[in-house]
Amino acid sequence: WPSRHFYGGALEPRTVEGHETLALRRAPTLFVEAIDPSHPRVFLRLESEGARRRNDEEAALVASLVAEFLRCGVSPGELAVIAPFRAQANAVRMALREAVGERAVPRELVVDTVERMQGQERDVVVVSLTTSDTAYAERLAEFYFQPERLNVSVTRARRKLVLVGSTAVLRAFVPDPRLRHAVELLRSLLKESKLVRHS
Repeated sequence: WPSRHFYGGALEPRTVEGHETLALRRAPTLFVEAIDPSHPRVFLRLESEGARRRNDEEAALVASLVAEFLRCGVSPGELAVIAPFRAQANAVRMALREAVGERAVPRELVVDTVERMQGQERDVVVVSLTTSDTAYAERLAEFYFQPERLNVSVTRARRKLVLVGSTAVLRAFVPDPRLRHAVELLRSLLKESKLVRHS
């Protein structure tokens, strides 16, 4: 997807890793469809609305998902959570402390914003889309839908990318054609990902 939409089809994996699936030491008991290594890109969809820079329901879900990846044997140093806002990154960190215990959250596990993850890669990346308020997404369209930030988010994962969020942001209407194209990019990414609904 990033190769087609950002690099004219010229982006190729550096190594054989680009063609390998995620190896798990234990099979998942939670989030089975989302974690399934045979689906390298998953959209874990929530039916939430009204969240802006912080989405506590989504943060709790992301924390539970991360805890299950760890339980399945994914190394903490090969796992990262990316959020568009610092407030959401903080909410995910707090939820992780509740999910696995404050002392059990490994330091190597990165939970941060898109900008802080630039230049880094992990086997597993979970992206928290956070915003589920359509009007708010419209007001922040220049920032929220910025194609360069989307590109960075989706190209950090070597073997597994899980996008977590609501499709409410896709209803955003922005008059600027460039930003409308950016909304379409996100729509395309989610549509081409394996859909898993969270009830």
